[in-house]
Amino acid sequence: MLSPSELQRMQEALLFPVVRGLGEVGLDYSKPGEEFWHGQKEQLLTILPHLEAGQVLVLHLRPSIGSVGFHLHAYAMELPKYQAGLPADTKVQPHCFSGPVAAIKLWIVNFPETHFSISGMVRKFTQDKKEALRAIPQHRLLLETDAPYFPLLEGQRVSAPHLIHHTASRVADILGDTWTEEICRQTTANGMRLFGLEEMA
Repeated sequence: MLSPSELQRMQEALLFPVVRGLGEVGLDYSKPGEEFWHGQKEQLLTILPHLEAGQVLVLHLRPSIGSVGFHLHAYAMELPKYQAGLPADTKVQPHCFSGPVAAIKLWIVNFPETHFSISGMVRKFTQDKKEALRAIPQHRLLLETDAPYFPLLEGQRVSAPHLIHHTASRVADILGDTWTEEICRQTTANGMRLFGLEEMA
């Protein structure tokens, strides 16, 4: 949880034109405790109104153990839309996405600029998560390693950004109709466009 002084510094930083996104922020239900969950929600609602136009909201959404995650995504979608009043054209990036197909549809309907970021968790995707990955429109697909978490190679203890091609390879295998190089090209273009970096290329 951010202290008042940390929150103030964050708010000031968001005013700099070079800042392209806010996050990752969100809700983590993997740790039990209603009071802890309530605190996360209240802090998120405090942060959301300070998102500047054009900045990307990078969301961390971790459901409780054993949950498929749809209810968490539905709840998290309602916070910026109905309680914080963010406009529908807000750019959203559910980071480390592993939710169901229904969550993808929900985000796109309510925030059409949503892009879904796939991490090294893809190594352990169940069949339903693979189906969800296939349901993501390719122009909304992003990749990440979430380093140092989710090692991408057997025997490794940590991940690293330079191993992103291993995430791409796993994604390409699941999609089945594209090459790793094409996934890298497409997701790079998607990320550049989402964060407004095309003019800097």
